[in-house]
Amino acid sequence: MRPVKDRTDKGIIDETRRFYDQMVGEVTRLAERDREEARRRGPMAKALFAACFLAGVLAALTCIYGVATFRDAPIRQTGSGYAGKHGAPHTREHYEKFKLWEKCMAVTFGLTFLTGFGAVAADRTTRRK
Repeated sequence: MRPVKDRTDKGIIDETRRFYDQMVGEVTRLAERDREEARRRGPMAKALFAACFLAGVLAALTCIYGVATFRDAPIRQTGSGYAGKHGAPHTREHYEKFKLWEKCMAVTFGLTFLTGFGAVAADRTTRRK
């Protein structure tokens, strides 16, 4: 036997629907406001955000390359040549590639942070005006 629905259940459901509709309206209003603010972003901020994105992709690709290529990192110079973390021998050429990769990692991540910082600063400067 099915229980008979109480009138209070219908009232709660109606109230929940009204609250849901109210929240959908609020979310729509906030999304429209964010779209307007994004349109007001200056050309310098837009360019720096794009540069930051590209620098981030480049940094990620550089990181992936290093993880795939230098599994025994860090490679260091020893008395008898070059060795990896687990003692595997390496050539001077491989050691120099590893050192170049380390420098590239520092440059790409630094570039990402600098362009990101510049983009945020340019965006805030534009919004203050």
